[in-house]
Amino acid sequence: MTDPEPSAGHESSGRQELSASSPIQRLPRELVVDVLEHLRPSGSLTTIESNCHYPDVEESFFTSRTSFASLCLTSKLMHSLAIEYLYRTVVLANNLELLHFFRTISNNTNLRSMLTSFAWPVILGIDEVEFDGMDLLVTEVYPDLDPKSWAAIAWHNQEDAEKYKRVGLSSSMNAAYWQVLGGIFSTTPNLKSIFFFHPNHRIGMMPCYPGYDMFMGLLTPPWVPKTALRQLRTITLETWPGIPSHFVTRSLVALLLNSPIHRVEVKFRHSLHEFREALEEWDVPDFSAESVRELFTIDAWSQPDELVHVGRLYPNLTSLELDYASDWIPLNKDAIAGLSKGLLSLSGTLERLSLTCHKLERPNPEGAEPILPYLKDMKVLKHLTTTFFYLFGTKDIVKELERLDTLPSTLISLRLLDLNRHDSWEAEPVYDQALTRLEENCTLRLHNLKSVVLVLGTNHFDGNAATLAAKFTKLFALHGVKFRVITTEISRGETCTSWANIDSVNE
Repeated sequence: MTDPEPSAGHESSGRQELSASSPIQRLPRELVVDVLEHLRPSGSLTTIESNCHYPDVEESFFTSRTSFASLCLTSKLMHSLAIEYLYRTVVLANNLELLHFFRTISNNTNLRSMLTSFAWPVILGIDEVEFDGMDLLVTEVYPDLDPKSWAAIAWHNQEDAEKYKRVGLSSSMNAAYWQVLGGIFSTTPNLKSIFFFHPNHRIGMMPCYPGYDMFMGLLTPPWVPKTALRQLRTITLETWPGIPSHFVTRSLVALLLNSPIHRVEVKFRHSLHEFREALEEWDVPDFSAESVRELFTIDAWSQPDELVHVGRLYPNLTSLELDYASDWIPLNKDAIAGLSKGLLSLSGTLERLSLTCHKLERPNPEGAEPILPYLKDMKVLKHLTTTFFYLFGTKDIVKELERLDTLPSTLISLRLLDLNRHDSWEAEPVYDQALTRLEENCTLRLHNLKSVVLVLGTNHFDGNAATLAAKFTKLFALHGVKFRVITTEISRGETCTSWANIDSVNE
């Protein structure tokens, strides 16, 4: 018994109807597609706390894959609609899935163009697999892998054979898993987003640098065909706090040299000093990533003075989000000067700035100087998120509230985080004075402001916070500004959903 074919449809209603042979096929095509859209995974692939040693991957990406695979088996019609969603966003969980996926797209060239987001949220194996019947070791580890079906990869395709040869793949030789990953990247022309872990020096007793280092080497000419990764727009690297930063930096530089990337996301180390060193070593010292518009770094370990280079390395940034590691306290004057110079070098393009330190566990330091430059020179800044003491310091807070008078008139939203206020000053009166001054600026100059959020640590969210919220919600509303006082947990849910959102390129 064969599956029913779709009908020609009814044009009178202005839309194509599905075949009336079953209840689901009597539904309008666009309604079925809308349901499929809701089955797509959304949000962050991993959490803020996730790293390559303790990966925390969102389960919905796997359940979504199972749902689409099941739909593909229900009928020819559903297969034709769901297959694109199944291969649009691919998240692979282990080496076996990597081999199976490579085999599938090698034998089905029509599937390759569907892939736009690819994630490898596990550690890349350094074992080898033999394509001529499978290596004994791999067969023992993966007894379900059929050697005959694996050997059926279409090596006879001359174009594919040339691409595979560049990454060391051959039908008659051993190859490492990182070469299989390179083979996937070489043959998927519409790939826009990739995510993968960059491992610690050792995971257990297995040294993992060599495989990743060689894999990243594949991304530089002449190894990868010129057509590979040309559509890449987002790269997300997630690693471990202890990794020497030059491994992450080299990986990033290799990708930027090869692809017109729009958004860069790095968790943990990202050294702009070493970025420059890698470029000089590869004899491209004048290179700048002009295509990059958004830079998002979580738990940054680099010193803030490194940002003096940011304008030269990323000259066209419109969005800069930096969440510093918990032991980073910016008190050094040279660091503050470097940070200010770097940000001001982007004054003509930067529309969104987020400078935070979510994991700062100790109280705000006494006598701390403000670290942000005078924001009046940020000519196009629309969205600002920062901590209370980064903006005002803790030395003479009331005096530093004058900084609110220099916020750029282009500002649309302001989010202030005070997660660990210092016990030596009364917070509520300062909040009251700051918000009052900000509300006055709405009348005088901040005519574009639409949203103000004060974020307090859970321990400080008390009756005083409720009183502040009630008072200033009414006052700001008179200017058409939405005001809220919220907890850290709510703020993180609102601001960190863009991290590793690998399916966002499909929206």
